[in-house]
Amino acid sequence: CYDFGEGAENGILVTSTGGISPQRFIDGDNRRINQTFINIMIRDSSKSAALLIAEDLIKLFEKNTITNCVSNKPRREEPIYIGEEKTINGLIYLFGIDLMIRTVSNNL
Repeated sequence: CYDFGEGAENGILVTSTGGISPQRFIDGDNRRINQTFINIMIRDSSKSAALLIAEDLIKLFEKNTITNCVSNKPRREEPIYIGEEKTINGLIYLFGIDLMIRTVSNNL
């Protein structure tokens, strides 16, 4: 678990959990496929606002607009409700998104 700080209310945390070793294409050593796992946690003092932000991020990733990206579809179609956290400012609500991003790159 990551510590945003006792006074922090709203925020988005993006972390990577690594990925699978690059896989080469059948056509030789010129290109490879890279896979990276990304975790996003949305934190907000409003449960509905946190959910809306998470849903908007999923829609953005589903557009697949990243250069050289083969796929960046979220692993689940809906945000994951992580729970709530009591802080000095009141309750904070947490939602999560898991992505597996596949990109193509040159082996040069």
